[in-house]
Amino acid sequence: MRTFKELKQKIFESGEHTFGGGFGNSFYHDGARSAIKDYGKGTFELDKEENIDRVNAFLNSFFNRTFSDYKPQLGVLKSKLNLIGLDFDYNKNTELSKGPNSFELKRWGGTFGKSPTTPHDEFETTNGFPEGMSYNLNMNVGMSDSGLYNIGANISQAGSTDGDIEA
Repeated sequence: MRTFKELKQKIFESGEHTFGGGFGNSFYHDGARSAIKDYGKGTFELDKEENIDRVNAFLNSFFNRTFSDYKPQLGVLKSKLNLIGLDFDYNKNTELSKGPNSFELKRWGGTFGKSPTTPHDEFETTNGFPEGMSYNLNMNVGMSDSGLYNIGANISQAGSTDGDIEA
């Protein structure tokens, strides 16, 4: 009787040219299409230009089609951005207007609380980024000739003019 290890070796040596060898492993990922990187501190480090480019590439790919209703897509977008530590204020009652819309981004939901210098009756809130840095998620909602929504989106540093996008 053969052991699993011997059988596996025989299948791999058979010359079958599928991903994962003879097992046809559907869990094979080459990582080429991911916005998440495996070095540094992660994609949420938006002070590095390459990370903004990675997230903007994801946004371009995510909104590369038309939608009959944009609301479900924004919920999915919010959860996808949460995976890389970014968040924006959006819920099912938030309305987007046709044309440009902007949301402040927060890292890990921002912070809320007190520091030793905070007055007793006040709280501090931040966006979670290093002091003096803030970023916006800019969306431009348009209507196509077919009556479907098309959305253009990007991330830019607050106060920059990179927020001009086409729907």
